[in-house]
Amino acid sequence: MITTWPIAILIITCLLVLSAFFSGSETALMSANRYKIAHQAKKGDTKAKRLESMVSRPQDLLSVILIGNTFTNMLLSAVVTTWVSRSMGDQWLLPATIGLTFIVLVCSELLPKTIAAYYADGLSRGISGLFVLLLRLFKPIVVVVNTLVAWVLRFLGLSLDSQSFKRLSREELKGLIESIELSNIKHQDAYQQMLLGVLDLAGLTVNDVMVPRADMQTIDIRASQDRIIELVISQRRHHLIFSNGGYESIIGIAQMSSILELIYHDNLTQASIKSVLKPVHYVPEGTILTDQLRRFQEDKIHLAVVVDEYGVVSGAVNIEDIIEEIIGDFAMNQSIPNGSLKQSKDGRYDMYGSWGIRDVNRALGWQLTESGPNTLSGLVIEYLECIPEGPVAYRAHGYEVEVLSFRGNRVHKLNIKRLDEDVG
Repeated sequence: MITTWPIAILIITCLLVLSAFFSGSETALMSANRYKIAHQAKKGDTKAKRLESMVSRPQDLLSVILIGNTFTNMLLSAVVTTWVSRSMGDQWLLPATIGLTFIVLVCSELLPKTIAAYYADGLSRGISGLFVLLLRLFKPIVVVVNTLVAWVLRFLGLSLDSQSFKRLSREELKGLIESIELSNIKHQDAYQQMLLGVLDLAGLTVNDVMVPRADMQTIDIRASQDRIIELVISQRRHHLIFSNGGYESIIGIAQMSSILELIYHDNLTQASIKSVLKPVHYVPEGTILTDQLRRFQEDKIHLAVVVDEYGVVSGAVNIEDIIEEIIGDFAMNQSIPNGSLKQSKDGRYDMYGSWGIRDVNRALGWQLTESGPNTLSGLVIEYLECIPEGPVAYRAHGYEVEVLSFRGNRVHKLNIKRLDEDVG
């Protein structure tokens, strides 16, 4: 019998604390970073292993928590009702119920769950041992409750996925990388961009990063020694493509260092060049970039020539291009020279048609479509569906494009203005 105030307050306080414990435990255990737990468990952390075992059976864990929380709250309600009725009279039952509801809501629900949400990883590890004991203690009740739940779910035609750790999709993983903070790492934005670049490789093909045929730099082995030296010096890559006069007669690939050595020893002849050439590796258009990277690693090569379905050369892909795709701005000067992207007062950027669409998007944070051509010139010609005879301007998809000049059948210079900063 609860007849005195001190005893009643003590019992009610203990039940409120117990209710808060179960409420906070539910949030902590369900909010703990499961991937972090799995990583720590693999490293041999005992608490992490214990926690991983428990969260792999969330239905059992939730059953224990809800059994404890429900029993505590019902007992609390019964104690308060009995005490108020006997010591204060039935007329105080409604006010007591309202007051108890408010206290439980604040002290046993919102407050512990808020704290548990902020410190989920630490709290879940700390209480894991206690819940191992509770799982064993309440196991018969848990089995009965879970069996009843399974029957109800089966009757409703529902089934539970037994997988506790579901695989993250590529987009979900990208979102996770963007949301985390890398402690003790300077320039964390750059590191995050690298990680995102690695993820993006899975959705790219060699067409997205290759140097288009029109921009490929090949050296005619039949040219004069002075001309070959001039072309070698102008190269920005570590590997040189030699041909017998055109893209369709490529004869081999040479390392820049090998050709420079021939120049240094004044032995730059057709025969000496051929002696240092390595076979050309051809790759079809549409090859997945990660597959090509693996081939580069397995074959120990750095450059491949891309061909279409008819065997016609479309461009060249270099391992440097793939690295650039991952590290972004660190290699941006290879495709868009530093300082080239300058905005005029009216918001326009002067550009070259040979620039890659992906490079422009990455540099300016734009969303020019990347599903078609790889260069700005190709983008313009695809939209116009013709090669215009002179300067032309148009608006499409939130951008204003003005073509300034042509070279042959390609756009040479143009400027682009983003019309709406919120374009998606």
